[in-house]
Amino acid sequence: MVKAILNRTNVNIKKYFVFFILLFCVITPPVLAQAPDSVYFFDKEIIVTASRIPTAFLKISRNVTVLDQQAIRSIPVSNIADLLDYAAGVDVRQRGANGIQADVSLRGATFEQTLVMIDGVKLIDPQTGHHNLDLPISLHDIEKIEILKGPGSRLFGPNAFGGVINIITKSPQPNSIFISQNLGSYDLFESAAAMNRFNNRLSFYHGQASGYQKNTDFRICRGFYKSQLNLKFFNADISAGFVDKKFGANSYYSPDFPLQWEHTATGFLNFTSKTRFLSHKLTSRVHWRHHNDDFLLDRKNPDFYSNHHVTDVLGAEFQTVHVSLLGMTSFGTELNLETIRSNNLGNHRRNSQGIFIEHQIFLENFNFDFGGSGYHYSGWGWRFWPGIDASYQLSKSSKIYGSLGRAFRIPTYTDLFYSSPENIGNPNLQEESCWNYESGYRFHKKNFLLSLTIFQRKSKNLIDWTWQEAKKIWEAQNVNSLNTTGFEFSLQWQPAQIISTPIQNLAVTYSYLTSNKRSSRVSKYAINHLRHNLSAKITILSFKNSVKISPIIRYQDRYHFGHVWLSDLRILIQKSSWQFFLEGNNVFNQRYRDTDFVLLPGRWLKAGIQFQK
Repeated sequence: MVKAILNRTNVNIKKYFVFFILLFCVITPPVLAQAPDSVYFFDKEIIVTASRIPTAFLKISRNVTVLDQQAIRSIPVSNIADLLDYAAGVDVRQRGANGIQADVSLRGATFEQTLVMIDGVKLIDPQTGHHNLDLPISLHDIEKIEILKGPGSRLFGPNAFGGVINIITKSPQPNSIFISQNLGSYDLFESAAAMNRFNNRLSFYHGQASGYQKNTDFRICRGFYKSQLNLKFFNADISAGFVDKKFGANSYYSPDFPLQWEHTATGFLNFTSKTRFLSHKLTSRVHWRHHNDDFLLDRKNPDFYSNHHVTDVLGAEFQTVHVSLLGMTSFGTELNLETIRSNNLGNHRRNSQGIFIEHQIFLENFNFDFGGSGYHYSGWGWRFWPGIDASYQLSKSSKIYGSLGRAFRIPTYTDLFYSSPENIGNPNLQEESCWNYESGYRFHKKNFLLSLTIFQRKSKNLIDWTWQEAKKIWEAQNVNSLNTTGFEFSLQWQPAQIISTPIQNLAVTYSYLTSNKRSSRVSKYAINHLRHNLSAKITILSFKNSVKISPIIRYQDRYHFGHVWLSDLRILIQKSSWQFFLEGNNVFNQRYRDTDFVLLPGRWLKAGIQFQK
């Protein structure tokens, strides 16, 4: 498969091998008794996204990718959107630099069909999924990211067609401080700081650049606060954050208007408590998300066309986990209120109520996890979404697993009511739904992890924007059906744990997707995912473990956009509490696009310094 891909490209592949080989030239001669990089392979890792019941990684019956601290530090990125783009099976379609506006999807689903969470709190924007990555946290706030690939509606309700991305933030540490300063191409300037004291953590981030072409300038500000109370039988977290983004949106939504401009502001507040009582563990959450979106079609002529949207989502969730001789059972309920005030979409509100139940059974070498969720939206009625996961332990190191589940999503307010010279919503849309089927194999040793997965998603009443030739306009419609089939491969190896070598980690991932739909109508988002997505990364330690070198090569072949080879590099120098880094993205200056109208940056260089103590 990979050989066929390589034969299709017109790129001179030799330079990419030279790119890797030259890096070995900087490695010091024979490495003796080198301490391995402290990347763990999940022997004791607890996963909270593959189930409502926290489960050890080795026992889960789903395909989950975990980006831990070591993985995050080795990737040449400074924002969450770029970080996710390197994760196996994740497709991030960007319209600019530095993650200023990006759509994230899993397994060929659309950006509306991927659920994003912070510490288990769902971040659903009722206006549009284009705002799902308007996150109030920065890269240095993240402890790890868990990515559940495949259906998640039986666990977390709506929007989890392709999967779930759960960003888990750092807990406050004993008195510590973090400071970072970065400079880069196109007048890039980034500053970040974080302080931990008395079970409280406070962090800030500011970034700006003049842009890589006309009207691609941006300015971002973020702040995040987290406090914890930990007692023997009671734990409580409170977190709050904001993000403010102003950016030139050259051709983001139409090539006819290169002077588009947008300003978004997001506020976030969450309170979570956990209580243990006999054989029960009770969890409750109350959360609020506020979002402002101001859009100008021509920043030099604000009165020509503008949109102003304000959304609020208020939610509460209650869950209990009960342990018995029959296994572990989780059940609970949630309530949500969504409102929008808009000069284009109108003023609307809708509420939803949900219930969910899940049961885990571990029998010898068999694991079963089954359950479902039921949701009632005002104006839509009740819907029920079941699912089951199962696995069989072939040996101490290997297992096979399978999954079956249903997922759904109701239309956003943009799908229903949007109106512009080029796009029109449809108030008669139905909810979209799908069935997902998955099977896989996982082999795990202390320093080696191999995963193979095949899957299929059959979607019904898929919501997409289709071209209406008679009206000369894009209109939201329910597409009859869409079937997506795929294959995923992931390999991680830490050779330094068994032999003397400067190579600390080797990771190779590959995914293949193919989709077909019965409708012949031209659509915007249904089939523009990556067909082939290949990534190879090496982490090398040199100069007495004080220098870490991480080259990455990626191959992407996207429907309707062709293929591209991308090479990235990060060099990190560690000196006591200080870190110095140099990184380059798209080092061979390839020209490519993720979306219809926006050419993405070429070579982008960055250097920075960090202090942490």
